[in-house]
Parts: sequence; structure tokens; C-alpha cells
Amino acid sequence: GVWEPRESAIIEDLPRDSLFVDVGANLGWHSLLALSLGHTVIAFEPMEANVQLLKHSLCLNPGLEENLELHQVALTDMRDCTIGASHDNIGDGILVCGREQAAAFAASLGAGSDDASAVRRESVVTGRLDYYLHVGQVCVRAHQRERVCS
Repeated sequence: GVWEPRESAIIEDLPRDSLFVDVGANLGWHSLLALSLGHTVIAFEPMEANVQLLKHSLCLNPGLEENLELHQVALTDMRDCTIGASHDNIGDGILVCGREQAAAFAASLGAGSDDASAVRRESVVTGRLDYYLHVGQVCVRAHQRERVCS
């Protein structure tokens, strides 16, 4: 009934009505847990498949999406970035930016530099966290929320 018990315990001990920021939300376990406890969540997840699975989980848990702001963005100050994942764990991404993306993917996933096919890649939108939050000013950018479930 619990995924990542140590991290989950930290979320369960947050003060009431906290703002929880989930960077690299993946499938959304931490976001969903925080939402179920009544916290406001701002989640960042750049990978399309993970975003769709998180949205599906929200549809299965009506009302949770009301306190969620979800951004399909990789947080970095760099441009021209790609996220890749090995074929055996397509939900766990590695973000690489710049000109040497193919070699970096091959090296980081343990493949030879000629075996870039071991990686599934997708271009991602990037942004900086300070664009979305203003820490210390208790100011969160208001974004128009899209409907998750229809």
C-alpha cells in the first residue's frame, strides 16, 4: 500500500495545507499522496507518457486535480534538451542538453556510443523553477488549468 516509504513518511508529516513541489513527478505517487492529504501541489514532469499516466490517476481519484498545477516541463536553465530512457524502463528519464546529446545518452545508459538505439528519446519543453514560483514572496504564478478528465 505504500511506494517509497521513507519519502512518503516525509510527505505525511508535512504541516497542514503545505505547498508541495514535485520536480520530476514521474507517475505522480508523491503528488497524489500530497493531494490526498489536502496539500496544494505544483508538479513538473516532462515525459509525455508519465504525464498521461498521472492524468489517468487523477481521473480515477476525482477532486484531487483541484489542488494540482501540473506542468509538462523539464526544469533547467538550458535549451535544446532531450530526455531519454532505456527500453527496459521507459518512465525513468535522463535529461541531456546541448550538442553532445547522443553520446551522453549512450554513455549514461551503459551502451556503446554506436548503440544510441538503446534509448527512447523525446524533445522536451524546458523552463526555470523561478518562472513558476517566487520563493519568499508567497506568490505562485496563476496558470489556466486544463481539464484533466472529460
